Amino acid sequence: MFPGIGILANVAGIVAGGMLGLGCGRLISERFQKTLMMACAVAVIFLGLTGAVKEMLALDGGGLALVGTNCMLASLIGGALIGEAINIEDRMEKFGIWLRRKTGSSGDTRLETS
Repeated sequence: MFPGIGILANVAGIVAGGMLGLGCGRLISERFQKTLMMACAVAVIFLGLTGAVKEMLALDGGGLALVGTNCMLASLIGGALIGEAINIEDRMEKFGIWLRRKTGSSGDTRLETS
């Protein structure tokens, strides 16, 4: 159909979910918020694993073969090394602090930095 419609749908879903969370987040107790966050994290892990494994499994002479594991391992190791080299965790934390300051959410305890 339209190229890029999936990206636009994802962006719209994220924006709508964020707005819903901002508007209704105060109505949900912290315990339920943590539970929902854990459920979402598990769902994302399974979606990621499903997508990765789906491309890695192949039929090879009547048996199931795992292909592309070297590429996956190289990507994970390379990403970890690059992330450490550019200190991405510290940069993300500084970005969070900047974002809190810019949005006037300095006193908001829900957006925490470690």
